[in-house]
Amino acid sequence: VKVRNIIEIALVIFFIINSIFTVWGIQTYQNRVVYGIKHEQQTNNLLVQYQQKIENDYFTNERMSKTFPNLRIKDENGNEIWVRTLIEK
Repeated sequence: VKVRNIIEIALVIFFIINSIFTVWGIQTYQNRVVYGIKHEQQTNNLLVQYQQKIENDYFTNERMSKTFPNLRIKDENGNEIWVRTLIEK
């Protein structure tokens, strides 16, 4: 019974971390493609440098469009816009 509890706790921790990274990736992708927000390189804060490196190297537009091909947003009129069409423009 103890092994089962350890496996369940490990899976819960994995799913929590996976959810955090998924939300972070989608938010980064949406900010970059939809809103055009790009972060300037900051050299003074090591944590910010690692964050920007992950966002720029791992959450690339190509990878995110393959991972989330059906990602959509709604414009101010309520119409759905496919994010992948914004990249093609």
